[in-house]
Amino acid sequence: MIIAAYHGHAQIVRLLLQYKADPTLKDSFGKCAIERTRDRKIIKILEDAENNKPMTTSILKRPSNKNKMFTVSKYEQVSRIMGTVHQQLICTQT
Repeated sequence: MIIAAYHGHAQIVRLLLQYKADPTLKDSFGKCAIERTRDRKIIKILEDAENNKPMTTSILKRPSNKNKMFTVSKYEQVSRIMGTVHQQLICTQT
């Protein structure tokens, strides 16, 4: 979502949100999607999503970096969503 927001792809951001992606996930610099975009439309989409999104409480340590914490459900969501987005991008390119 961060990459889509940064590059101004509002449709991809919406698609990720439809598949329950968490707009509050942060990149390796501690920035989330809303902090990486300048597109006002995407900012509005992400603000609306953040205001309506319940947070989960279970956590999973990522083995590659002991200081980073992710929720189990967020990790699983990202894996599923990225597979779906990849498939949809392939379909739109053909």
